[in-house]
Amino acid sequence: LMALEDDWNAQYERITSSKSRSNDRRKRRQIEEHGTLTCRKAESLDEKQQVMAEIIKQKEIKFIEMDELDQFEEQHIRDFYHKLIELDHNSGNPSYQLYGMFLDDLMLGGVMGSRVGTTFHGMIFSRIVADIARYSPGRLMMLDVNEMLVSEGVKMHNFGTGFFEYKQKWCTGEEQRQHVIKALNFKGEIFLKLLRAAAMLKRFLKERQLQRHPVIGKLRTAF
Repeated sequence: LMALEDDWNAQYERITSSKSRSNDRRKRRQIEEHGTLTCRKAESLDEKQQVMAEIIKQKEIKFIEMDELDQFEEQHIRDFYHKLIELDHNSGNPSYQLYGMFLDDLMLGGVMGSRVGTTFHGMIFSRIVADIARYSPGRLMMLDVNEMLVSEGVKMHNFGTGFFEYKQKWCTGEEQRQHVIKALNFKGEIFLKLLRAAAMLKRFLKERQLQRHPVIGKLRTAF
């Protein structure tokens, strides 16, 4: 969880070093040498669906690069997210929000999440796998999205579960969650076992990703 203050620029300046801010400005200029850099919120249903499709595509490429299980491999899973966005958009009170960072028409990264009250719950974060990734578009997108969230009255950015470096760096707190699921019949028992197996696989993949962290890798070789 990252608490957002009323003045994002002041918060950003307080929690980052002058060197980090200088690097952010330099990388932004380097990207802008290739075109117009913008970060914007998808408003229409078509825009939301386009951003969602690109997020899924970028995640799939990332899974292949990392040799990880593709969580979007099945068509019905991809259809679920698109239908969710459509139903939410047409509800008259949409809570699912999508943001994208673009270099001209090329999406460098995207964020899909749900706003509940003054909290934005990030669900899916993606970034492009290309040469331009060396300029940290994901970090720049997070900075710009936080600025937009503050302008929209959001007070808390929930980055979700995981041990990713940016979460460890930016989060100001954490929220412990516990899921209790009870089977009511034999079919429920079978389904529950499948859920537990899926949870174990997800935890294994998360731990595997953590172990690939350079610091963790050094500790493992040291011992």
